[in-house]
Amino acid sequence: MLRALVLLLLCSAGLGRWWWTHAGGEEVTVEIAPGLGAVKTARLLKREGVIRSIWLFRSTAKATGMDRG
Repeated sequence: MLRALVLLLLCSAGLGRWWWTHAGGEEVTVEIAPGLGAVKTARLLKREGVIRSIWLFRSTAKATGMDRG
């Protein structure tokens, strides 16, 4: 189980790094209301073009504990 979790985290990090370095977009400012939550924040960032994957954002937030208030 631990190996699977580590593998998932490494794959997510690698994929995130690839997307990060290949983004090439312009700077965007997004206002996120306090207490919005990870799901709604991910949807907002996706809609504004800040992130490419809601799933990757939510997975990373959960893995790092940032999905909690």
